[in-house]
Amino acid sequence: MRSTVLTLTQATEVQERPESGPPPRSRRRRDLLVDLGIVAAVALVLRLSEVGFGLPAMLNSDEPWNITVGTDMAAHGDWDPHYFSYPSLMYDVVAVADRIQRLLTGHMLTAADFGSQGMGINQTSDPDMVVALRLITVALSVGICLLLCGVVRRVTGRRWVAVGAGLLGATSPLLVGNALYVTPDTYSAFFTAATLAGALAVVRRGSRLDYVLAGIAVGCALGSKYNFMCAVPVVVAYLLHEGKNAWRWRALISLALTGAVAAATFALTTPALLFDSNSLVTGLQSELTHYSAGHSGAQGGALGFYLSDLLHDQAVLLPGAAVAIAAACFGRFRKEILVVGSFAVGYFALISSEVVRFDRDLLPLLPALMLLTGFSVAWLVELAAAGRPVAWLRAARLPQPARLAVASLVVIAVTLPAVLGATRNVQALDEAPRAEAAAWLQAHVPQGSTVVDEHYGPWLDTTEFHVVEVGYAVIDPLPSNAAAIVITQNGSGRFLDYPAQNADQMADYDTLLQTYCVAVKYTDGPWVEILTPCQK
Repeated sequence: MRSTVLTLTQATEVQERPESGPPPRSRRRRDLLVDLGIVAAVALVLRLSEVGFGLPAMLNSDEPWNITVGTDMAAHGDWDPHYFSYPSLMYDVVAVADRIQRLLTGHMLTAADFGSQGMGINQTSDPDMVVALRLITVALSVGICLLLCGVVRRVTGRRWVAVGAGLLGATSPLLVGNALYVTPDTYSAFFTAATLAGALAVVRRGSRLDYVLAGIAVGCALGSKYNFMCAVPVVVAYLLHEGKNAWRWRALISLALTGAVAAATFALTTPALLFDSNSLVTGLQSELTHYSAGHSGAQGGALGFYLSDLLHDQAVLLPGAAVAIAAACFGRFRKEILVVGSFAVGYFALISSEVVRFDRDLLPLLPALMLLTGFSVAWLVELAAAGRPVAWLRAARLPQPARLAVASLVVIAVTLPAVLGATRNVQALDEAPRAEAAAWLQAHVPQGSTVVDEHYGPWLDTTEFHVVEVGYAVIDPLPSNAAAIVITQNGSGRFLDYPAQNADQMADYDTLLQTYCVAVKYTDGPWVEILTPCQK
């Protein structure tokens, strides 16, 4: 009897305190918009502040080529890029943007708008169009952050955990830096994040629409950068959702639908698949050979290289993923962690096993690690709320403003190092040492002198100097009458900064220093040094 009375009393108290229940839908929608606005604002500030970096000089070696492939498609009215180291989704976007510019201004961006003095030494006569193309990449990068926030909010129901996950993406130095290039890496990362969101919808609901949307995301990920690993989380989500029914025809139809939609989307984003498949296969084979055979100064030690980059980018991500493993065994988000973790583990194992290593290849992995970190934090918050790990947290009974302050401090502590890293990252993009080196040469080297300028060196006036372009000064033969030799961090520095792995190049550099001495070295960005003949 007493138990019945207590139950009725508790029910009455719940009815008298409706504010303890879930907030109304309008409030939840408003809160979500506020949260997304916070994430978007931080992401945009860090990206838009430097979107025009370097122009009219184009300091990223891949950007001018990527743009000219797309503009050639626009100029010839052709949907075949005739270049398939990457699939053509990004080239399609560039081509469409170039055609829109012709409609609006009558001018089209062409290969003639780009000048080159070697790899990483380029200029454009149409910087406004380059900025417009970069803004598309910025939009995709901000979209990654919004997806992270929305997905974590949807899965965990934890508002501030979701904001924290979004801010991890907003402040990531790797995501910020690559958002400012017209390259396929941010495209790949965005559609990877979209694929993970689709796979999580499959494991939670499993409607036909979820399978279709996941298929579209997979197809776009394939069309961005041949990211075949994106199919794995969708298959894992299917198996977890269907369970024992996974091998029945009705369930298999949903999986087959995803595959068909993914294939159709890939064909739509890379239409040359249908009429120039031989070139596409050749391009894909060439890229596979490249990653397995090696790339000068960017090969060997991939596992340590990527672990180091992850720790420098967001130190919280690796511990967050480790905690997620425990949560997969005991937590409420087991299925979600298994779905995202299947991609994270598989993709990281793939890139770590390759000979060639580039930090940009981490971009598709970052959304997965950030989702896992969000799930981990939500799991730890639930443990704390239940009083299991630290009972005093529950006993403290902090008021709402204090809880908000604690949550804000935690978010700041986690994201502040990344914010500082992203700020330093965008400040370094202008690569001031190049401009300083060019000014020094004009001031100290007589006109008409021979100047050796290696990859990623400064843009030099060829009417003032006899410029000799070389790939790497520590490898290529050099003229005997050079008045100055320009050495760059992104050129020969890729060997000199890792002497243990590049003994031959270090020996050649030491030999060079027997006749040339370092006249000046600029280090406020990727370093540039100038060698001049030693005074006897």
